[in-house]
Amino acid sequence: MSFARDRRELREQTQGTVEMVVIRGASRTAVYASLNGSRLPSIQTLDTMIEAWTAGGVAELQRWRERPRTTEEFLAEAARLKGSVTARRTLQEGDFTEQLRAVWQECGSPSTEKVARHCGLSARTLDSYLEGRTLPNAVRLRELFDGLSAVQGDSEVSLPSRREALVGEALFRARTARKEERTRVRQWQ
Repeated sequence: MSFARDRRELREQTQGTVEMVVIRGASRTAVYASLNGSRLPSIQTLDTMIEAWTAGGVAELQRWRERPRTTEEFLAEAARLKGSVTARRTLQEGDFTEQLRAVWQECGSPSTEKVARHCGLSARTLDSYLEGRTLPNAVRLRELFDGLSAVQGDSEVSLPSRREALVGEALFRARTARKEERTRVRQWQ
């Protein structure tokens, strides 16, 4: 995978180390999986790697942030050409993810590792929710908000009302749309 190769080359060119990234809060396992190409990095892990190994600033981060998306598109197209039908991400899922990210940003964009310490979810699971790869169920979303509340402490952000809006409306619509999309895909197989 050229994306993983490019990250390895960047690390070698800048004489960066995995430890430099781990010190900044990334998971050692996630960094190694990203470098060997067995898993695409989360946005947080990718940002941490780029910040640790370059001094390129926002422009450099944006350039690297495009790579996972184009890699995922390439892999999806390869699967499509191979004949396998995959479920597409629905508009409702995208809407839910945007709303969840907005709440996360209002809370100061804490690291997923930090929030994970305060709830029953792993940092990888939180990354998956924030990137829209998976949808939480209502119980998991409440756990996520419990973790955010613990990290947030005293804040002007009203998390209980935001949580209820996400659980009651956006999550329900997203999960319903996901179910319909999976049904559509099964019909083609």
